[in-house]
Amino acid sequence: MRLIILLSSCLITTLALAQPAGEIKFGKITAADFTVTDFAVDSSTEAIVLADVASTQVKGSRKGGLALEFKRLRRVLILNKAGYDQAKVEIELYTLGDREELLDNMRAATYNLDGGAVSTEKVDMAGSLYREKIDKNTVVKKFAFPQVKEGSIIEYEYKITSDFIFNLRHWYFQDVIPVAWSEYTVAIPQFLNYILVGQGTQSFYLKEQNDKTGSFVITQPKDVAGYSSAGSESETLNVTCGVTEFRWGMKNTAPLKREPFSSSVLNYMSKLEFQFAGYREPYTEIKVLTTWQEMIKALLESEDFGGELNKATNWLSSELTPVIGSATTNLDKARNIHAFFRDQFQCTDYWQLYTDQSLKDAFSKKSGGVAEINLLLTAMLRAAGIPADPIILSRKERGLIYPKYPVRRRFNYVICRTMIDGKEYWLDAADPHHGFGKIDPGCYNGLAKLVDANATDINMRSDLLLEKSKTTVQMNFDGKSQWTAAVNQQQGYYESVDTRRKIKKDGKESFIKQIQESDPGKDMLVKNLVIDSLAVSEMPVTLRYDLSVPTAVADIYYLDPVLTDRLKQNPLRSPSRLYPVEMPYLKDALYTITIAVPAGYKVEELPKPTVIKMPDDGAVFTYKSSIGGSSIKISCQMEINKTTIPASSYTDLREFYNMVVAKQAEQVVLKKL
Repeated sequence: MRLIILLSSCLITTLALAQPAGEIKFGKITAADFTVTDFAVDSSTEAIVLADVASTQVKGSRKGGLALEFKRLRRVLILNKAGYDQAKVEIELYTLGDREELLDNMRAATYNLDGGAVSTEKVDMAGSLYREKIDKNTVVKKFAFPQVKEGSIIEYEYKITSDFIFNLRHWYFQDVIPVAWSEYTVAIPQFLNYILVGQGTQSFYLKEQNDKTGSFVITQPKDVAGYSSAGSESETLNVTCGVTEFRWGMKNTAPLKREPFSSSVLNYMSKLEFQFAGYREPYTEIKVLTTWQEMIKALLESEDFGGELNKATNWLSSELTPVIGSATTNLDKARNIHAFFRDQFQCTDYWQLYTDQSLKDAFSKKSGGVAEINLLLTAMLRAAGIPADPIILSRKERGLIYPKYPVRRRFNYVICRTMIDGKEYWLDAADPHHGFGKIDPGCYNGLAKLVDANATDINMRSDLLLEKSKTTVQMNFDGKSQWTAAVNQQQGYYESVDTRRKIKKDGKESFIKQIQESDPGKDMLVKNLVIDSLAVSEMPVTLRYDLSVPTAVADIYYLDPVLTDRLKQNPLRSPSRLYPVEMPYLKDALYTITIAVPAGYKVEELPKPTVIKMPDDGAVFTYKSSIGGSSIKISCQMEINKTTIPASSYTDLREFYNMVVAKQAEQVVLKKL
């Protein structure tokens, strides 16, 4: 067997064999293709993938070895303006040194239905296609379609020839829009070994496996990197052997739209992913799929990671004195070192695993990618005699790490772990807004790896984070012309980070305007804003300000008791959801207001105390109200006790938010005696 199929709880399990769709060819567009029949389309459906068909097979390479030939045809019907993004195409290519995957046979066209006839607007690929370097291993080629309007069909096809045998392309059967037909064919000769990891809940419409014979001119590889490396010393062989062709197809797959409170929909889309495991005869048998320890060992030995780290630890010793200053304890030294890199270095790339320049150059320029800055941080901590190691991880937008198999390309971020007086600290000096020991919630994506001899697991779960905030309000009527409220708001740590970013980007006046617009009364004015701890990144921000609204003396007052932190609408707009709700952290937000009842008035209506909660207490909202003498006290507390809420509980969570929105909108009514 050339393909090992791994099963997991989320793997596509229900298989149904059926006849494949008819052959789809570029340019074969008819008037019938513009009419949607298989989907219940509503106003939220911006486009439909009519067909997405691809294949990969092994062939002789341009350089005498082996190559992967990937062909793809994609056809999309644009239903409304929101679907115009589908007309912007990006094709990712792998590059290593001076070698790059070859994109050719590229053609594309826009089709429109005019008076019952199909018109065609071909894309001039020579003038439209441009190249963008993303990182040292990734290049993207981009183009856009002309003459796109509501009702257009866009279609493109291309071929990628790759000398990198390890880079057998994975395949998504689902998208953020509906997919009418998705098909992938992969032909694997017996001398190559891949592991297949499947994901998703959608059933296969088509699943076939056919054995045949193929002939290859192959070159014995000189390395174990998974790419062909023909040369004068390589042995060339003519081989006839068995080839297994796998063919998968899915029909009418539901869209997985990007929803609030989600890490990456890529974690849940139905897909197949391939990991190169090694060579078999007539090659020298080589196992490429390594253990975690072997992968981390290779990382430590790499000149672009461990090599630079080790060199920097030596030469950074001479830079220590001005950075450490008067600090005497390891904790104070570490704080100063972290602050030095965080405050004086500019991060130019937040998607980086390997260094793109020497750490010495990065130090000299005081700028670099996240790997360069945090490796410098690690190296200087070591130079100061403080234990430190890098942690590699995948940020949430990148997707999850497979715990069983080391796939290096999954990692895209580097932070630092240090141990001081028996306590563990995670540090990120590339983020200018986070304090010592604070990491952005986007890094809390489950499994990460410590870059040490044991490849130690680091479990960065979102439920390790608790966002705690407290707001107190004192509300009064001046007896003449206005209600006023004194607000004291201690923000949660990550809300404080957002506040610092907003003020740095747009200024204090813009921030005041945002506060004013977020409060329920349109005529309410913000005055006397004081911001505590704005420049102290380790501390939460505290806001103190006054609110006032002009109000004539009246017989009845209708007051909104929840002046800040109010949920005005349900954040979960979709009636259903196919994947879990993922909160960035646990939450405990307490809001308390005291309202002084003016002399000569009584409380006519007061919102009743209530507790709203999900069946499993994953989310709880507690509302309390009471009258004491001439004042009203109301408090509401929002607690999010789970960061992952399964799709099966989505309806409960959505109803929870509906009830919270309604409760926070209830008013206090004061009536003149």
